[in-house]
Amino acid sequence: MSKRLLFDQSANDDHERSILAKLKHQCGAQFTGKMEGMVTDLQLARDTQQGFDSWLAQDASRKG
Repeated sequence: MSKRLLFDQSANDDHERSILAKLKHQCGAQFTGKMEGMVTDLQLARDTQQGFDSWLAQDASRKG
């Protein structure tokens, strides 16, 4: 799972969260805590990167 997430080979985040929910049910929250954190951190990083790219494009168009 970590390799799929880090190398951006995952089908989508909803699928990964579904797998994590099943693991959490079977193995407990202690087992899946760090994996859930990884999925959350990667989503936050994507959102931050999109915001920065958007800002950069707007800044470049202002300087024209």
